[in-house]
Amino acid sequence: MHRAQQLPRSFTLRGPASAVIEIPDGTQLGLGRDPAYCPVAEVFAAMPEVSRQHALVTNEGGRLVIVDAGSTNGTWLANGTWTKGRQITAGEKVALVPGDTISLGGDPEALFVVS
Repeated sequence: MHRAQQLPRSFTLRGPASAVIEIPDGTQLGLGRDPAYCPVAEVFAAMPEVSRQHALVTNEGGRLVIVDAGSTNGTWLANGTWTKGRQITAGEKVALVPGDTISLGGDPEALFVVS
């Protein structure tokens, strides 16, 4: 899935418990319940549908991509509103754009919005 668009050099993920995560160019962010993998792991502590190492988000020169890390309950992508959307296959690299919503495990409580 590729959507051509002028992308910023930094992205923000807005998620559960008011988590706001900046992802500057050239960095990656693990999402999941493992604190060694995810800097906001405490947000997912009470969410068993979120795997310990659920997904990886990378800013590749202004192109934000997500890869499901082989999670048990999947990573889901929707455009703009919370619907379950489509499931990202484990290992599949999917480009994200501002306005996309990502759900870990298909749970609306584990929702991130790309901006």
